[in-house]
Formats: sequence, structure tokens, C-alpha cells
Amino acid sequence: MDILANFGVNFYHSPFFSAIKFFLGVYSVVLFADIVLVLAAQVKNKDLIRDIRTTFMGTGLPISAKNKLLKRWEEIQRRLRTGNISQYKVAVLEADSITNEILGVAGYKGENLGEKLEAVTHGQLSKPDELREAHDIRNRIIHEKDFHVDRKLAEDTIKIYEDLLRELEFI
Repeated sequence: MDILANFGVNFYHSPFFSAIKFFLGVYSVVLFADIVLVLAAQVKNKDLIRDIRTTFMGTGLPISAKNKLLKRWEEIQRRLRTGNISQYKVAVLEADSITNEILGVAGYKGENLGEKLEAVTHGQLSKPDELREAHDIRNRIIHEKDFHVDRKLAEDTIKIYEDLLRELEFI
């Protein structure tokens, strides 16, 4: 037992172990400096702060608001089952409106969904291009009187919004 204890003491005081301690100390200082520099560079970019807050604290949507959102989403699904073209259009408009509200609650800036989607940076949402396309369909419904929306187009468009809301854990 004395041999093992003696070996441990000798190893602890050996130049090899001192070199390891020195290397790990320098490595720790460099790693800490890297973290500080990355955070300092991101302070100008408020997205990091918002993302960290959202990750740890959530978006702050009350349960009652979430229940209302779910009822609105059920109404959208009901509209899709009607077989009425005008109801398909209303369902797409309502899904776009809900998405706009949710992105606002999540901290995205902009007057409307189009502006909020323009502000999205790479990696914040999984399918921003599909969302822009869905929003373009909403704009065509609003601005083109003769724009035809069949059930498949409405379902595909609403599926894009639904995927986002599921990704953000609102439905």
C-alpha cells in the first residue's frame, strides 16, 4: 500500500503531471476567452438573447391563450372539411393570422407576417422558404379576386403553418 501511495505522490509532483496541469490551465483560459468573445459579438444581435430566453423560459403564452389558439385551429380544420372554396380561403387566411400572432409572441419583429419572415435568419425556423410561399398564397387570396383555392392547395398551405406551430410547440 505504501508503494502505491508513494507512486501517487511522486506522480503528482512529477514534471509530466505539472506539464499536464499547465496545458489544461492554458486550455481553460483560452476556452473561457472564446466563450466571452462569442457572447460579446452576439450582444449586438438581440436574437441570441431572445433565443436563450425562449429556450429557458418559453414564450410566455398563457394557458388560456393557448386554449383559444387550439379552438381557432380546430375551426380552421372544420373549414377544410366543408367542401366550400370560400371556406378554404378563410382557413388559409386564419392560419396565416395565427402564425403572425405566434411569431410576434415568440419575439419576431415586424408589422405583418411578411416582415417577420424577412427578419428570420438562417437556422431560426426549419422551413422559412415554405412559410414565405404559404404567405404568398395568402397574399394572392387577398389581392387577386380570381385566385382559385382548391382543397389540396388549402390543405398543403395550412400544413406548412401547422408544421411551424408544432415546431414551436403551440399546437
